[in-house]
Amino acid sequence: MSRLVTFLGISFLLATLGVACEKPIEPDKDSAVQPTEDLPEVQIKDSEQAKAQSAPDQLPVDEPNETHPVSAAAALFPTRARAGESLTFVVQIKTAPRWHVYATGALSGTEMPTTLKLQLPSSAEAVGDWTCPAPHPGASGQGPIYEGSVRFTRRLAISRQKVSGPITVTCELGYQACDPFSCRPPESVALKATAEIVPAP
Repeated sequence: MSRLVTFLGISFLLATLGVACEKPIEPDKDSAVQPTEDLPEVQIKDSEQAKAQSAPDQLPVDEPNETHPVSAAAALFPTRARAGESLTFVVQIKTAPRWHVYATGALSGTEMPTTLKLQLPSSAEAVGDWTCPAPHPGASGQGPIYEGSVRFTRRLAISRQKVSGPITVTCELGYQACDPFSCRPPESVALKATAEIVPAP
């Protein structure tokens, strides 16, 4: 069956391209802690508490199925930090058996790549690019894919001027779910995660 994307799907794609990833990592390596070389002091001071609460290898995600072939969740780590420290925003995606989504980055044919668009409060700033998993080769003539359980991470710096209280980060996840025979129309979902910020000493 030919894989056609509707005009609406193409418009959505053009509006959401531009996910930049650092060098892909192997799926079994921890991507929670990013290099901090050459970053401003306000962005690199992680407390011992933050290091102790580094992101786990997996987030709890609803089990996908043939009706809903892609599940996703997001979280911030640590769940409690001081103003002036940094957080790691984690997005976890899981596909049902036989299903996949297309990798971030370059297109091949009509497939829509996975996209990640952060919506940050004024007290937070993204540091560097997303860290993305290493994709698998797609079928002949198709782009690289993600299948099974994969995650993406991005480091966020919290301003020293942030008053104590919760901080919420939203990420718009865009993807196209496909099985070996056909693709569904592109979809998007808003993922939210919250952490508690306490005053800097």
